[in-house]
Amino acid sequence: MNPPASDSALAQPNDDAVARTVQRIAATGCRPRIAVLLGSGWQPFAERVRPRATLPYAQLPAFPPLGVEGHAGTLHLGRLGAHEVAVLAGRRHAYESGDTSAMRGAIAEV
Repeated sequence: MNPPASDSALAQPNDDAVARTVQRIAATGCRPRIAVLLGSGWQPFAERVRPRATLPYAQLPAFPPLGVEGHAGTLHLGRLGAHEVAVLAGRRHAYESGDTSAMRGAIAEV
């Protein structure tokens, strides 16, 4: 496990970070109506998505850094069956930072 992020890294994303994240996701052309947030061991589910785009969280300013080994930190945008989906492979845990809202910005923008 990586060390906890600093307080500044855990701050809620600012408007600029949110706007840049929205632009990056919109540029893919994918308009998901369903979002799934995965944890450890669920990567095979993400691999079932017919991808339109795969974006590392590090390229999405509103997404927090992850600290749990095995969480990919990747947003998969594409189709699963007949549905456009967003699959978030990995999440920031409240026990890592004490912040129960660490994923709020990421989830809201998808």
